Amino acid sequence: MISGFLLVRHLLLVSGCAARGFIMAQNSNATVSSEPLPYWRLSGFYFIYFAKLGTLLPYWSLYLQFRGFSPLEIGQLMSLLMATKIIGPNFWGWVADRTGQALWVLRAGVIAMTVSFLGVFWAEEFWRMAFVMMMFSFFWNAVLPQLEAIAFKFLGTDTHRYSMIRLWGSVGFVVMVLLGGWLVELFGVENLPHWIFIIMVLTALSAFCLPHVGSRRPSTSSLPVAKAFLEQARSSDVLMLLGVCVLMQFSHGPYYTFYTLLMERQGISPATIGWLWTFGVMAEVLLFALIPRWFRGVSAYWFIFVSLLLAGLRWTLTAWYPDQFGLMAVIQVLHAATYGAFHVGVITMIQSRFSGSASQGQALYSSVTYGVGGALGALIAGMMWKHVSLEAAFLLGAAAALLGALLCLMVLQKTEFRQVRI
Repeated sequence: MISGFLLVRHLLLVSGCAARGFIMAQNSNATVSSEPLPYWRLSGFYFIYFAKLGTLLPYWSLYLQFRGFSPLEIGQLMSLLMATKIIGPNFWGWVADRTGQALWVLRAGVIAMTVSFLGVFWAEEFWRMAFVMMMFSFFWNAVLPQLEAIAFKFLGTDTHRYSMIRLWGSVGFVVMVLLGGWLVELFGVENLPHWIFIIMVLTALSAFCLPHVGSRRPSTSSLPVAKAFLEQARSSDVLMLLGVCVLMQFSHGPYYTFYTLLMERQGISPATIGWLWTFGVMAEVLLFALIPRWFRGVSAYWFIFVSLLLAGLRWTLTAWYPDQFGLMAVIQVLHAATYGAFHVGVITMIQSRFSGSASQGQALYSSVTYGVGGALGALIAGMMWKHVSLEAAFLLGAAAALLGALLCLMVLQKTEFRQVRI
């Protein structure tokens, strides 16, 4: 327990040093944004938003197992968290771009998410739980695309600084993964919904601390904007990029849904499983901190291609050697690439293409990647566990990641995305 708090303290200090470096760089390099960057308010919201995810993602399947749901049902329920992203982000992104009120869409989504989650306490059987999870996830999906769009509006053309804001989300995730594992071990997983609800309330409160971005009068007719957006979204290079994103998120389906249960089968305690999740996110935080200094100007394509190769390696080793705790701890470091570097590469590409409809562009990325890819990954992982084995689900994830790398090599590098720089 003491070592956990020492690690978090050290992580915060490292991140704080990186943040101070970022602010100094900000003062010495003028940004094209017409408003000063509200670094700490944006970073603070990323922190609390992903703190909630750090409580939900690693331990929710453990809670569902406690409630008596089968592996297949757990896969189906977890897939609902992803499936609502297919519609939710696009709907909320359209509302934000149509009204010019991304911040108020974000705030409304956070409040509705918090209220909807209360239904978990009365959901006694599968279909009730499925309905509640669909509801709070639908509103949850109003949040992140708007936050990303708001952050990039303040950043202007200094998109390489995005990672210095986003890393605080990873810090929040780390803090709650460690604390969540300790709480589950000490008080039991049955209390997990109470802790998640408290964090949701804090998220709603922090949403009202976010700054207003420069006001934009909504267009009297959304037809030209919608037409331009659809033309961009239907282009072959965007479709290829989204296909690669689907494959990457599909490969993460077994991990996000069943990794905690896989480690529990090896006799590992919830608190120690929390440390395994933490190793990956710590590496991700370090990468976010280093990107502005070490990787500025690097092609976003290489971020994506290398990340897919490393994802194939990561899931293969997870499937073959789940009982080797030391190896599991080491390969968790690859999360810096399979999530962190991949996310930065893709979101930079999306922002470069959809700069005129930022909220909808980010929503498209979120819905297709995490909606289609995440839902299919979670659902098929549950089916694989039931009919073959849990290890086979991870091998399927490895195959999906390597297929994505092949598509990058054969198709994506020939598109104009090849020229996008971090």
